[in-house]
Amino acid sequence: LGYVGGGGERRPGVAQFHQTWGQAEPVTVDWQGMSGHSTVSAGFKEVRGEWQVPALEVTARTGRLRLAGLGATVDLHLPQGLDGLMLGDVDYVLKSMEFAADGARKDKGLQLALQNLAFKISSWETDGLVNGTLRASFQKLNVDGDVEGPGVYDMQASNLDAAALREMQQLSRSLQADRELSPQQVQAQMAAGIGKLWPRIAARSPALEIRDLSFQDPDGHLHCSGKIAVDGSKKEALANPLLLPNALSPEASVDVSTALLRKAFGAVVRQQLVKARAASCKPPLSERQLDAFVAAGSDKGVASLVEKHILIPNGSAYTLSASYRSGEATLNGQPVK
Repeated sequence: LGYVGGGGERRPGVAQFHQTWGQAEPVTVDWQGMSGHSTVSAGFKEVRGEWQVPALEVTARTGRLRLAGLGATVDLHLPQGLDGLMLGDVDYVLKSMEFAADGARKDKGLQLALQNLAFKISSWETDGLVNGTLRASFQKLNVDGDVEGPGVYDMQASNLDAAALREMQQLSRSLQADRELSPQQVQAQMAAGIGKLWPRIAARSPALEIRDLSFQDPDGHLHCSGKIAVDGSKKEALANPLLLPNALSPEASVDVSTALLRKAFGAVVRQQLVKARAASCKPPLSERQLDAFVAAGSDKGVASLVEKHILIPNGSAYTLSASYRSGEATLNGQPVK
């Protein structure tokens, strides 16, 4: 059914097909079709839908890409009095992705495989304020035999002035629709518009928080979190760019395993050594020599950060925490002078 009068239901579908284009450089597409349904309420105040694609494979002389288990769901609505500002939930999933360069030959080119990728975006309005979350995750990522995962990125935005967001969205749409404006002019006018809305946004004490940024690999783990909040009650500081830091309260923490930290340092040391040898026109180091220099450089780099109290040993890992409040910065619980 069509969306007559802004309401109705549709069941979009694209039939499966297998097709090859080109003779000199043939490209074959194997599309397993798409199914789903969507509904829209009268006045477009609510939009709901769900779509699935079983598989898509594209093969060419230079490589192959295969996607399986694609899916999306949407559940959006217009809050009362905020026409044009759609809030709700949007979910995307991808069960697997495989990419192989150079005709899928295992002895050459890039080999990449990704499992269980998921995105979820949620937003809601309460008492004139918009809050939202974004979560992205994957189970496993394999790049040429190097396996990472699982990995997570989870963030939240809080206390965003709903009316100001709607005006910002309307301004963006009007600028994008003006074909006489250059991209630079659009950016400049958008920045000016945000500047005018900033006092209203800041007065509601907005905050942006990375609740979890983490991944696991065979060498260990990395967990990060952080937050920056605006104190809307400090009106004098918010009105003066020089005093603005006094109205902000950023904080961050890191927990990284020893093996993974040494691996990260090692990658930097190795790159610097290779570049330095090449620049000096000296013969390259043997792999054994390079490994020895890398191990020594990694140990020295980690020890230096521990000595400066930037990293704190914690069993088989290291931690770091930093914050800034009311003009005072702290690192690992100690004032920074």
